[in-house]
Amino acid sequence: MPSNCVPGDDNIGALELCTRGGNIGAFELCTRGGNIGALELCTRGGNIGALELCSRGGNIGALELCTTGGNIGALELCTTGGNISALELCTTGGNIGALELCTGGGNIGALELCTRGGNIGALELCTRGGNIGALKLCTRGGNIGALELCTRGGNIGALKLCTSGGHIGAFELCTRGGNIGALEYSYESVYR
Repeated sequence: MPSNCVPGDDNIGALELCTRGGNIGAFELCTRGGNIGALELCTRGGNIGALELCSRGGNIGALELCTTGGNIGALELCTTGGNISALELCTTGGNIGALELCTGGGNIGALELCTRGGNIGALELCTRGGNIGALKLCTRGGNIGALELCTRGGNIGALKLCTSGGHIGAFELCTRGGNIGALEYSYESVYR
């Protein structure tokens, strides 16, 4: 946990950043015991930098990152005992960087990553005792990197991997005492 955290049980509210043609730089949100609210980042033609969200005991709200023509940097979400809400990352022509979501005892919500022409980086989801929600990774013309989903005692939801013209990397699903949902793995060119 970085030293520049919001002290005590203070919360970080909802955050929305939007730009046309410009970049959104890397940033870090951190709290000890408080919650981090919903986050929305949008840009047309620009890049979204690396993101790190950390909370001890608090929840991390829904996260939406969208860009047209730009890249989305590496993303790290960590909470001890709290939940990570639904996550949606979309880009047209750009890449989505490596993703790491970790929680100790909390749940990880539904996750959707979509790109047209860009790549989706390696993805790691880990939870101890919590559930991992449904996961959808789709790309047209780009590659999907290695995938690792791990939970102890929790369930892993349905998983959909689809690409048109790209490759899907190695993936590993593991759970101790939990269930793994339906798996759909295709190279179809039709997306819903």
